[in-house]
Amino acid sequence: MKSATVVIASILALCAAIPVAASIIWNVETVGAARIYSYTYTNTEEPSDIITGIHVYAPVDASLVSAWQADEGWQFDTAIDYSGALDILWSTDYPDLYGIPNGGVVHVSFKTPAVVGTVYGYVLPDFQIGNWGYDTKYFGGAWTMFGSVPVPQGVPGSLPEPATCLAVTLGCAFLGLRRRR
Repeated sequence: MKSATVVIASILALCAAIPVAASIIWNVETVGAARIYSYTYTNTEEPSDIITGIHVYAPVDASLVSAWQADEGWQFDTAIDYSGALDILWSTDYPDLYGIPNGGVVHVSFKTPAVVGTVYGYVLPDFQIGNWGYDTKYFGGAWTMFGSVPVPQGVPGSLPEPATCLAVTLGCAFLGLRRRR
């Protein structure tokens, strides 16, 4: 049992020592009532692996994301992770044809309403992962980059006006007094 643990630990250490790397160029543009988030990912890895999925993480409502675009062979999806943040992702089901090899590039984008805020350094709570990452063909999993890219943060909360707060407070007080009688 002890030797199996050593073998597994050695394999994990070897995998961690083989870094997969990618670089990103990004742009955020407000056009009328929309904000467009555009990303260009480049695989700067040695020729041994292919990037098959791109992720950005942010606390945003998935219904706010629209009009996504990506290079041929890539599709868009969203999923809520364990922390409640949205995992916005693009992936390919055909890595040999559309995956990003060493030096390869993929362009992706999506649109949100212009009122949605932007965060540049979101980190998943209790899990020190930066706000972007990717998956690869051979190593799998989410090889996450620590870095800062712009991602939508969600519609900023608005406080009710003072008159509304006063009316609600007085209504609650009235109901409390009436109930005591």
